[in-house]
Amino acid sequence: MGIDITALTTNADKLGECIDKNKKQEQDRKDEQLYGIIERKVKKEEHKREKPRGQDGTLKKCKRLFEKDASPEVLTKLEESLREQEKYYRYYVQCFLPVLDKAIERSKKISNETKKQVISKITDNSRYCFTHNRRDSETESGYGSDVGDDHEVNGTTDNDALLLKAIKNGNNRKFRKYLKDCTDISSIKDEKGNNILHFIASLEKKQKCKFLGTLIKTVTKEDLAQLINSENQTPFQVALINKVTKEKHESNTIRSNDNTLKFLTKLLEHGASSDNLELSTEELQNLKEEQKTYYRNFLEKLAEQGKKSKLKPEIRINTEAKIKEIIPHTINTPDSNDNYLLHPVIKNSDKKLFKELLEKGADISLKDTDGNNALHLIVKPETKQKLKLLNILLETGQKEQFIKAVNDKKEGQTPLHQILQRIQEKSENRSLKKFEKTKRYETLKLLLKNGADITVQDKDGKNALHYIALLKGEQKVACLKLTLGKDEFSKAINAVNGKEQTPLHQVLQRIQEKSKEPSLKNKIKNVVKKEFKDTGRYKTLELFLQNGADITVQDKDGKNALHYIALLKGEQKVTCLELISNKDDAVNTTNKEGQTPLHQILQRIQEKSENRSLKKFEKTKRYETLELLLKNGADITVQDKDEKNALHHIALLKGEQKVTCLELILNSVEKEKFSKAANATNEKERTPLQVALITKTTKDKHNLVNPKSRDNTIKFCVKLLQNGVDPKQLILPERLWSKEYYKTIKGIEKSMGRALIPDDMRTELKCNFGRKLKARDIVKYINNVACKAVTTLVFAALACAAIFSASQGIITIATASSIIAVIGVCYLIYLNLENIYEGFGKIKGKFTEEKQLTLQDNAPKNDTQCNNSVKDIENKSNDLEEQEVQKSPNQSEHTESPPDTKMSAISIYELVEKLCRDSVTSKPSSLAL
Repeated sequence: MGIDITALTTNADKLGECIDKNKKQEQDRKDEQLYGIIERKVKKEEHKREKPRGQDGTLKKCKRLFEKDASPEVLTKLEESLREQEKYYRYYVQCFLPVLDKAIERSKKISNETKKQVISKITDNSRYCFTHNRRDSETESGYGSDVGDDHEVNGTTDNDALLLKAIKNGNNRKFRKYLKDCTDISSIKDEKGNNILHFIASLEKKQKCKFLGTLIKTVTKEDLAQLINSENQTPFQVALINKVTKEKHESNTIRSNDNTLKFLTKLLEHGASSDNLELSTEELQNLKEEQKTYYRNFLEKLAEQGKKSKLKPEIRINTEAKIKEIIPHTINTPDSNDNYLLHPVIKNSDKKLFKELLEKGADISLKDTDGNNALHLIVKPETKQKLKLLNILLETGQKEQFIKAVNDKKEGQTPLHQILQRIQEKSENRSLKKFEKTKRYETLKLLLKNGADITVQDKDGKNALHYIALLKGEQKVACLKLTLGKDEFSKAINAVNGKEQTPLHQVLQRIQEKSKEPSLKNKIKNVVKKEFKDTGRYKTLELFLQNGADITVQDKDGKNALHYIALLKGEQKVTCLELISNKDDAVNTTNKEGQTPLHQILQRIQEKSENRSLKKFEKTKRYETLELLLKNGADITVQDKDEKNALHHIALLKGEQKVTCLELILNSVEKEKFSKAANATNEKERTPLQVALITKTTKDKHNLVNPKSRDNTIKFCVKLLQNGVDPKQLILPERLWSKEYYKTIKGIEKSMGRALIPDDMRTELKCNFGRKLKARDIVKYINNVACKAVTTLVFAALACAAIFSASQGIITIATASSIIAVIGVCYLIYLNLENIYEGFGKIKGKFTEEKQLTLQDNAPKNDTQCNNSVKDIENKSNDLEEQEVQKSPNQSEHTESPPDTKMSAISIYELVEKLCRDSVTSKPSSLAL
């Protein structure tokens, strides 16, 4: 099938014709639309402005149509149609086309070719208008070189243009002449919309006043009012901004005969609004600091000049009121970098300018880019003359603003917080100057006296009292006394910080920390020792408690004031407790560990018992603290998280301490409570009596057990039994039986004077752990006696031989005496050989124990170690219980390890002295049944 080329060509031509027709129709539609838009704009009866602005809606529509390739020929067609209509034609050519020309030129979306065509058409239309309206300028004469320039102002040479040209050239005579010929003076404007008064306001020195005088004499009041109160920037504002932004002034002092001052006063007399005095925020921000200062001074001078001028009272009052309003606004408007005028003045400590700005309305609550207001900047360490600046601030009547600023937070801190922090930092430096004489103290006093709120909290939840609690020495007391008179003190004293601590908690914590720090007094070997009651810490604590501090408030660990006091050292515990009158409210409160202050003081006693001391326990402050707690209602039945009550803790104490504490409790507590506590079990289901027994009987190194220690455990158990404890508690599981357990039970029964355990159990204990007589022991005893008898005969024979030799003259008597003395010493050593071995063993054991105690004392202990000290003992007991189970129950009491023959650290003198003492006190050994 062939293709018909002719048909294809014909169809293509038809298609092309259709496309061209559609394009022409579209182009005609755009041109008609453009023509109609401009015609409606030009023939509008009233225009808001002489010339349309760049944002005018008609201009925007024209630009869009030109972007879519609307034909520039439309402008020519419209110009031709308007030639017969003078009014519309003039507006179209002189007002609309110049603005459209600029709008088209600035547009980035219109193609360059279209721009050239449009601008060309606009130029042609303007040229035609220029030629059509030309006048013979030669009819005017006598104006020098100005004559040649009279024909050209923005492409026009009419009377209006000549008038504007005369103003620009400062020719007052021409201005007066052309002004008389003007029919509509308010319509005379340049392309920017400036009227003739705008041009006059821009003149230099006296010219502006001369031209204004001519204008006032020539035009009517109505026309003058229209010129003065024009839209956008008024002539008044033009003159003012030109004056302020002038690069160099003849003098910083504004004189009364200043031309701009006179010019503005005249405008005010003839109806200028006082609102024109105020510059916009953008204009103020663009001014330099010296220009702002000049602006304020100029306004003040204008207000002063208004009183001397012929201004009507109403106008003068309005002007003065407006100036008073503008000046503070000028001072409190930041520059382009958000810096306020007042802040650098504070940093430079310029008292004179600072006072001047405050008197003129500077706002001290405004903040810089770092969030500092004026008071934050004043109390900064680098700011000098703080007190003088603060006093100036208060003298200028800024009380309300002061209260607002002093309680304003900057990153969570008020100026009050900052000065207290500064006091704390400066306290690190030693100074002979009394704190009350320092500028820091005076600054703090002034802030508190003038509205500083001590309840305001910083970002960490600390208020002023929290800061004061951390100060050093007498500073705490001095600062605290300043706050006592505040109404909000009762609220601040019990407020908690981020760690849920009150100021009372913090001062107690400070006492505890201070007692651990090596002070200067310790370094000079306590030459002058200060009593705790004389310290600033004690006085602060006393003031807190006297002024409403609540001892029942608990921190995040559940500790109240008594928990803190229980951890203090020595006399501090007792002294602090004696200050508290209502201890009953807090004495039985438990912390997160389930411990009351009573539990903590008992733990402290146990911890301190590790240290050797010659001081009797009843004379210690720990005992006195325990006594005070019990007298004030401490409940011994309260159990901690391990279900241990006070008696469980006491059962773990060493030596006589457990007996002394138990006696104190028996004398202080009701029988019912004691009985409940004595029969209560801990988490391992053990009563206090069982805890004491197990701790004692599972103690390692029984060969070093002091009999007195066993006596104290026996006394403890006996007192419990005598006060209602069931004797069945003495029965322990067989896996815990040991020789020490058997001896302890025997001692308890002996003290009680009656049997306390079943007979079969006693028999079994005696069989397993009592002393037994065996055949090998008898043989060993006989051998020992025989050996000693033979040895005695040998030594006697040697002594007799020496005596015989001396009598025969073989040796001298002195030599014989020496030999006999040596034989005697050797014989004594032989007789006491067993005692010597035993003494060496005891001395070695003692050295080993002291070394272990030294290591324990030097080991760091924290609160967790203190709280878990009882756990360590009972865990050790459990380990020993397993060892006891593995031991044979038929161990003999006389099975002994070979004696240690090392004689290190023992002098000869000590050895001889020991032997002599033992020879005197030794008795014949006998077998015990």
